[in-house]
Amino acid sequence: MKEFRLNRVAISPAGCFGVLSIDERPFAVTLEPVYLAEASRQWETKIPAGKYICSRTMFNKGGYETFEIPVEGHSEIKFHVGNTVKDSEGCPLVGLSYYQDYNETVHNYGHGLGRPSIASSRIGFSRFMWIAGDDKKIGLTVVDCG
Repeated sequence: MKEFRLNRVAISPAGCFGVLSIDERPFAVTLEPVYLAEASRQWETKIPAGKYICSRTMFNKGGYETFEIPVEGHSEIKFHVGNTVKDSEGCPLVGLSYYQDYNETVHNYGHGLGRPSIASSRIGFSRFMWIAGDDKKIGLTVVDCG
């Protein structure tokens, strides 16, 4: 079983940004939507830091295979293709790099920047699945920033 690592590098109201790697070699970036936790008043994702055994399954909305992350209290948390947090309901989006989407109202994201987005998501996701190969299960370690 291959062992992947998701290192989160930044979290803000705009999203959670990470780097996906295998054997300590980064090959893709991730973007996850965030939610304001009531108790801590901190921005959090639906996927807590920790170790997971992910199972190959279908992403029915897209009609392609992916891996589901078994997160307690949630279902259907899967890696998939997408460019902005609007493309996800808590799942990590996979791509090759980040960019700022200046088609959005820039004032909503501060510092004159557009909405943080992922570039080349289909290529990044395809690379992830290619590295996973024919494995039915993969290991995933999620590490929070800071």
